[in-house]
Amino acid sequence: MITVIENKMVIFSFTIFAILFSFLLLFLIGVKKKSELSSFIAFFSVGLFWIAVSSFFRIYLFDYSQNTSDAYFFYQRSIDFKSKESINELILLTEGSLAVYFWRLIYSLTSFFGLESTPFYGIIFNNLILSFTAIIGVKISNIIFNNDIVRAKRFILYFCSCGIFWLAASVHMRDAFIIFLTTILFYFAVKQINNNTTKNKLVFFGIAIFFTVLFPFLRTEFYFIPAFIVFCTFLPSLFLQRHKFVRYIPFLLLFIFLIVVISNLGLFDFNLLEVLNRGKRGYQEEIDATANAGSLGVKLVINQHPLVRLVIGSLYLQIYPIPFWYGFKTDTIYDFYKSINLFFLWGILASVYVCLKELSFYTLEVKKVLFFSFFIYLLMVFAISMSSLETRHLGCFFVPIIIIACAPDYSNKINIKRFKIAIFSIVSFILLVHVSWGILKLM
Repeated sequence: MITVIENKMVIFSFTIFAILFSFLLLFLIGVKKKSELSSFIAFFSVGLFWIAVSSFFRIYLFDYSQNTSDAYFFYQRSIDFKSKESINELILLTEGSLAVYFWRLIYSLTSFFGLESTPFYGIIFNNLILSFTAIIGVKISNIIFNNDIVRAKRFILYFCSCGIFWLAASVHMRDAFIIFLTTILFYFAVKQINNNTTKNKLVFFGIAIFFTVLFPFLRTEFYFIPAFIVFCTFLPSLFLQRHKFVRYIPFLLLFIFLIVVISNLGLFDFNLLEVLNRGKRGYQEEIDATANAGSLGVKLVINQHPLVRLVIGSLYLQIYPIPFWYGFKTDTIYDFYKSINLFFLWGILASVYVCLKELSFYTLEVKKVLFFSFFIYLLMVFAISMSSLETRHLGCFFVPIIIIACAPDYSNKINIKRFKIAIFSIVSFILLVHVSWGILKLM
């Protein structure tokens, strides 16, 4: 009993230390706006609650998603901080070598102070990373909507309501790092679109090139994400300012050339193609496991022709899981978060519909960023529908879609009516899907 109390006190003390250190860091980097600080406090508090829930699942319900799968693997690699493996050597064991490297720093620090290893320390670090991500998201909102406090608060509400973000913040997995980096990249892209100066272009392209090198150490197939986001920055001009699009073609070609050059500089001490193939095999194993379970995803998505799968898979990602109550009946927090996330996504998609209905009322600068955000989300939906069909992977690109959902002016009563219509339509569609699911289960 005394040991349990001591462990709780150590965990409490570590949490307080992490909070104080984070506020010192925020002070040093000049984060002073109330909305930005509020986003950090709000998400960190929400994250602590879900860390407690995840710990309950892991300790008392013996959650296999935390005790035997990726989360457990990452934890075991992280506490082996005395190992002399480099990041390049680690990637041969796991794609998340960068995350393992930082977790090892945390566990070596706690070990230095004589603290017994527990997944809690690495998970708290994940929560901090997502809390800093929330700050970046508010900064993006302030850039687009000219420091509108209502939209900043709406962003905080949406960000703190995302089940996939809860999962990333409360389970010992690498997704928090990936969400953080993709949001940073999105932030610099928005700055470049909003204020298209030479300086902003160079900074954005520089960040994109650096992240091209960095992403394989988290998730190998995300090696292409920086180039993909750079490409998406040109699409709004193609649709909204076609006469200016030609000017950007040389920059696009230059960036593609630099990516090709970097890919052949020998910066990676591992075979990138081999690691990509390993990731593909991993996805196929997940798909095969789903197929063996005989789920609706198999009957309607996985075994379809690629073009059919592209369409159905994209819809499937917006309404997963089927049935939506699946996560509430299992003893794994992983599925629980995914079921909760579905309700979050319903609200976000309804707000996106409202945004599209009033698109003509926004300024050209806001339209360009909203188009850019929409292209990122839509094209990633297509890509993931053809690969892993994993909503956790799509969650890495939820910040752009949240930004779109923040745009509508709900002081206008017609927008409230539109939102209700959208929610009714989504729920009706979900109901239709579940009726189809019930029929398929009987066949």
